[in-house]
Amino acid sequence: MRHTAPFLASLAVWLGLFGSLQSAQFPPPSLGLQMQLTTGLAKIEAPNDPANLTPVERRRSYVRSGSFPASVALANLSSSDLALVYPSQTDAAARFTFRLIDQKGAVIWLSTSVTENAPTEHSITLESRAVWRRTVQIPLTHWNGVWLPPGRYTLRVDAGQASASVPFEITAPALPAGTGIKGQVLFDDQSNPGVFRPPFTTEPLPGFPGLVRLVGFSLPLQTLEPIAATVTISEIRLPNARYDHPAFSWTGQTDAEGHFQVATPAGTFSLDAHSDQVIEAESLIARPLPTVAVQSGHVSTQNFVIPGTPISPHTLVHNLGTATVDQHTSDPGITVSAYGYVNTGGWSNPRLIARPATEAGIIDLDFAATPPAPGTIVAQVFLPTTAVIEVPNPGTWTEVRIHSATNTVTATVNPVP
Repeated sequence: MRHTAPFLASLAVWLGLFGSLQSAQFPPPSLGLQMQLTTGLAKIEAPNDPANLTPVERRRSYVRSGSFPASVALANLSSSDLALVYPSQTDAAARFTFRLIDQKGAVIWLSTSVTENAPTEHSITLESRAVWRRTVQIPLTHWNGVWLPPGRYTLRVDAGQASASVPFEITAPALPAGTGIKGQVLFDDQSNPGVFRPPFTTEPLPGFPGLVRLVGFSLPLQTLEPIAATVTISEIRLPNARYDHPAFSWTGQTDAEGHFQVATPAGTFSLDAHSDQVIEAESLIARPLPTVAVQSGHVSTQNFVIPGTPISPHTLVHNLGTATVDQHTSDPGITVSAYGYVNTGGWSNPRLIARPATEAGIIDLDFAATPPAPGTIVAQVFLPTTAVIEVPNPGTWTEVRIHSATNTVTATVNPVP
């Protein structure tokens, strides 16, 4: 004979203990099946500079680790056993599958491998009065350490027919007070000439009475769009001056709209920015970098414009031959090398660009290069090209997929012990 009263009493106490945390309890999908998902966090403030945390930020465990814990419990409160049906053996073995979903509905992290068109379903029996529990760390950063952008997210967990979800929000860091530089990175799309602006005048067209022609000059109308980028701020120093601090230098990521704000000492600084989403315009004359003066107790504003053309599938190399992954021995990281071909001469700057993570255990990279300028005479031959990228802290990833315009190559990663 089973004694159910002590079990139900302990379950009620457990639910009461977690009542003050961020949790979600959903109606059971079948009689007696109950699931609860608990995170303890409803709002998460991203750090201003992950590489240089403030004392307040260092006290936040989710900032130090770039993740937060989530706990789920699935209880069978009925007097009979229940069968939970999973789409594959992998999902059944994991019991719980966690998904991190952004405000557009896209899955940006998955705790188990994706199972599409699995040939056979699998089931596991959850015995009467039994409880399954699981606690996992939910990432707040991409594989390269860059924080997820501010916005609303949903954490969802599935176990057979049971499901629960909890919303949470990542907020932008509080702007630092005092001394520093803020601004926005903008993209000047030079692939679109836009419209032309006056002044224009008219004059009679010789030999054609009644007709006139436009006289004057025209300039393309610059159209600027915000863009995420990597910003570098460097202090400019006078050769014979004496300073009370080391030369300041900072490199970091903007948010999705190109905004940045950095605490700096007073002084004069140069500003540079680059984006993986842009093929930057090339020039025989180096483009001068903007400089900004910062006074003590003030935050100076300096925007930055990146001219060029947007990266599109047409800028991927024609095809891939092979790819290799070398595991680092002195630090947790890997080196990915790709070998492929372009279909004409004149291509330059081959590189590997990381895509946002969409599947657990897999890193996706685009093999891109800068094509020859329109109108350039180039050899119509296939030419080899290579690119290398360093991936820090690969964690438990097991595969690297590299994409070209015509094919994809997969390389295996040995997990870090």
